[in-house]
Amino acid sequence: QIEDVITRTMNLFKFYSTEVARHSAHPNLLKIKTQILLLYESFFKQHPDSEIVPELVDMLLTDYSESPPAFRFHLIIDCFTAMIDKLGPNSQAYIVNIVMKIIVPTFSMINDSYENFPEIRISLFQLLNSIMTKVFFMIQSFDIDIFTSIIDCLLFGIKNPKFEISSRALNCLSGLLNDIDGNIEENFRNAFYNS
Repeated sequence: QIEDVITRTMNLFKFYSTEVARHSAHPNLLKIKTQILLLYESFFKQHPDSEIVPELVDMLLTDYSESPPAFRFHLIIDCFTAMIDKLGPNSQAYIVNIVMKIIVPTFSMINDSYENFPEIRISLFQLLNSIMTKVFFMIQSFDIDIFTSIIDCLLFGIKNPKFEISSRALNCLSGLLNDIDGNIEENFRNAFYNS
C-alpha cells in the first residue's frame, strides 16, 4: 500500500535532511532527498486526501522552515502546489501554515536580489498562483500582516527580470484584483482598497 511506502520514507527523509544540514550539500545526499521529494509530489497528486497527508505536510513544513536558506528545496514548495491544485478548497486547513512556513520565509530570503535561488523563486510564484486561483476565499480571512506579505511578494515578483516569474506574479495580482472587485464581501473590498 502506498501509504506504507510514504510512511517508511518519512523516516528516511528526516535522516537525509539531518545529514544534508550536517555535511553541507553532498551530491549523493541531495540526490536521495530530491528523489524522495519527487515521490511525495506524485503522492500529493494522486492521494491528496490520504490519512497520512497531515503528518507529511507537517514534516515538510518543518523541514523547510527550519532549514537554512541554502538547504531549502524548491521541491517542497512544489509538493504543496500539487496538493492545493488537487484538493482546491479542501486544502484550506493547511493554507495558513503554508503561508507562514513557506511563503513568508521564502520571500524573506529572496527579496534582496533577483538572482539568488532561481528554482525556489519559480516554485514560490507557482504556489502563490495556486493559492490565488484555488483558495482565494481563504485570503479574506488572513491577518492583515499576512495579506500584506503576499501583496509585497507579488509586487516584488512583477519587477523580476525573468519573464516566467514576472508574468506569473502579474497574473496572480491581476486575478487577485479581479476577485476582490467581484467579491460580495463589501467590507473586505473596502478594507483592501483603503489599506
